Amino acid sequence: MRRWVLILLAVLPLMVAACGGSGGGPPPVLTWYSTDTPIQIPDEALIFSDILVTEGPAFISKVTVTVAIVHTSVSDLDLVLTSPEGTWIYLTNNSSDGEDFWYTTFDEDALVGIWQTNSLDDPRTGYYLPEESLDFFFGESAVGFWTLEVDDQVALDDGYLIEWSIDIQ
Repeated sequence: MRRWVLILLAVLPLMVAACGGSGGGPPPVLTWYSTDTPIQIPDEALIFSDILVTEGPAFISKVTVTVAIVHTSVSDLDLVLTSPEGTWIYLTNNSSDGEDFWYTTFDEDALVGIWQTNSLDDPRTGYYLPEESLDFFFGESAVGFWTLEVDDQVALDDGYLIEWSIDIQ
């Protein structure tokens, strides 16, 4: 019995280190910001912005994305987030009406879907469920290029991607 206790005491710190911590709480949140913004969003055009994540958890447990976009009609816009492993989701797919995503955070813990907003919510500041689940990134590696794609699908007005950021846990 003593031998098993000694083995456990010798192996336990290695197991804790391999799991990324002491088990005393969730892993830390790392925030990364765009460095190639602001970018103009021309009419009927597609733009891309990348964030290079150089460190992070071995396996993602949570992702949130915050965007600052000035545009007179956000219903013109598709926003797509792509991970370093090539997984992509729609944050919004022409589903919101009105102006501006002003520090709009897409979060799986939000209570309101982005598709439930309209011009009375201008500018959208706060937390919203994305069009598709950010949980699709669960278990992937965080390290590499994350890409935000903004597709303006309607003529007559353009806008700007002011900045965006990604929180990874």
